[in-house]
Amino acid sequence: MATFFEDKLVVITGGSSGIGRALARALASEGARLVLIATNEARLSDAAKECAQLGATVTTYTANVASFEQMQAACEQTCREHGTPDILINNAGVVMGGELVAVDLEDWRRLLDINVMGVVHGLKLFLPDMISRGSGHVVNVSSAAGLLAPPLMSTYCATKFAVIGLSDSLR
Repeated sequence: MATFFEDKLVVITGGSSGIGRALARALASEGARLVLIATNEARLSDAAKECAQLGATVTTYTANVASFEQMQAACEQTCREHGTPDILINNAGVVMGGELVAVDLEDWRRLLDINVMGVVHGLKLFLPDMISRGSGHVVNVSSAAGLLAPPLMSTYCATKFAVIGLSDSLR
């Protein structure tokens, strides 16, 4: 019996670990064709093997979502080799906590670059072709910390609130 995801091209950033890897496995078992993007080549390879064992066709790209140039290369190659994605899952992210005044500006930049700009890069690069085609789905993964602000999580919360606002506006 066919599923909604059968033969759909799904791009997942942060596809080598955590939620991204779990999504990749679940979608692989539903018959999706996968493109996994992440920074850790070894974990990316392991995730691809797991998904292939579930019957999926898997392509991987080692890229940092914080780098527009690396994401652009992954996007161009994906579209050239596989076509426009049916589903884009902007999942890559990192967590960091601490007192606001104690967090280094470099740590702020790292979180903003990965958690917010990584989503923006995915949207800017993949969405135009999805719009031109007239179909596609975008999933931007945030966190409960994008709705509630626990103490000592200001950096992380700020980035996840941004993803929720961006997603609501996009919708």
